[in-house]
Amino acid sequence: GASWQRCRVHFARNVLARVPKGHQDVVAAALRTVFVHPNPAEISAAWDRTADLFARQFPKVKELMDSAKTAVLEFTAFPPDHWRKIWSNNPLERVNKEIPVFEWVSPDRGDGLSTVGDRALSDIVVVAGR
Repeated sequence: GASWQRCRVHFARNVLARVPKGHQDVVAAALRTVFVHPNPAEISAAWDRTADLFARQFPKVKELMDSAKTAVLEFTAFPPDHWRKIWSNNPLERVNKEIPVFEWVSPDRGDGLSTVGDRALSDIVVVAGR
């Protein structure tokens, strides 16, 4: 079956939204240390230690970390060689932002402004004979 991986970059943003600006650098650095460990057991233990570290001063961060642990650490179920590719969807988002918006003339749609995705979809529809 398929699993669902919560993006660690977006999770970090959610964490930092619960922390006063003056503490965000320290919290972000502590959160990043979780992901430097080489195996799932150490990452899980580091996650728990980090959540416990925040418990007194930032109880909402502790609560969020406890509720999101399984989803954020889902990448550890895969071989370590794959981790960097799947623990965040930020690279995919960056590519999507960098895909230029362009104009083209389509006989069935007239002049239009479209994205690469729109063009690819129209090509797929044509190939499918629709």
